[in-house]
Amino acid sequence: MKSPTHNLNLRHYVMSKIAENNATVLFAALGCLLALEFQHLGLHPVPSSGLAALFLIIVLSILNIGGACGPAILCGSFAGMSFLPDLLPALNGFQGHLPWILFALLLSCAVGFVYLLTQNLSDKFPRGMLNGFGGKLGATAFAATLLCTYLTRLFLGIPTPIHPPTSNEVSVFLGNLSLLDFGFSILASMAGAVLPILLTGKEILLIPLPVRQKSIYQLTANSKVMGIALLGFAVGGPLLLIPQVGQIMATSWYMGTFVSMTALSLPAPNRFKLLAGTLAPVFLWILQTRFHGTGGLLGLAALLSVFTIHTVGIVGNFVLRRTAA
Repeated sequence: MKSPTHNLNLRHYVMSKIAENNATVLFAALGCLLALEFQHLGLHPVPSSGLAALFLIIVLSILNIGGACGPAILCGSFAGMSFLPDLLPALNGFQGHLPWILFALLLSCAVGFVYLLTQNLSDKFPRGMLNGFGGKLGATAFAATLLCTYLTRLFLGIPTPIHPPTSNEVSVFLGNLSLLDFGFSILASMAGAVLPILLTGKEILLIPLPVRQKSIYQLTANSKVMGIALLGFAVGGPLLLIPQVGQIMATSWYMGTFVSMTALSLPAPNRFKLLAGTLAPVFLWILQTRFHGTGGLLGLAALLSVFTIHTVGIVGNFVLRRTAA
């Protein structure tokens, strides 16, 4: 028979775990809602995401709430980069803001629960869940946004065609493909993939000293995520001011920073990230033919590029070993 102390400890563990999971969902939802609100106020999705994550992490750290809440908040802010009229165009004719508010709340809850599920699966299956691959948080946000959008469309009776891009969509894509834009996209993505390395370990120094002194432990736990959010806001924002190519450069820069979050054991990590940053815009431009306006798209493109370069490296090493043998 188990002692009362054992039962009490078990109950305490279960209750603390439930509270921790609820907090994780809430933090992700807050990141999503705040990023959507910044967009509603006229801010571009890139600085909206960075500012939302940075603001929430600093405020929660000062209040000594949330612990290492940064990844959940950042994931939520990626979903908050969604352009809602693109996701549910049938609602554009509705009067008032209530339908959009309800969908924003639904999306925020969805990204929280999907992030929590992803984290639990990652603890049990770290290899299968691609732990250490840059772009995973964004891909999680993309999955949540896509799931929420399709379920909402199904509920409202809006057609949800699932098929490869049509010839017309491909034609539009090729017609909108500017070599100049694509070139600047690659350059910005490459820069975003490698330049954050210079910031590694120094993110905490960017926070004003009084704030650091009051909440040093939590800020340190969230420093890497905070650095990415800061780069999205502080660098992505000014890039938007560049004529003609500002938007694509800001978007690609932010995507590149997701590549830089790769934490795999690699013989030449900087070269790996540079190659993945070069490839990411290719995936982004392809994915935009079908998923334009979907939050987390940048992260998915980053994850696909990191996975592709990693897989090519493994296959290449295998072939070289077989050839040498």
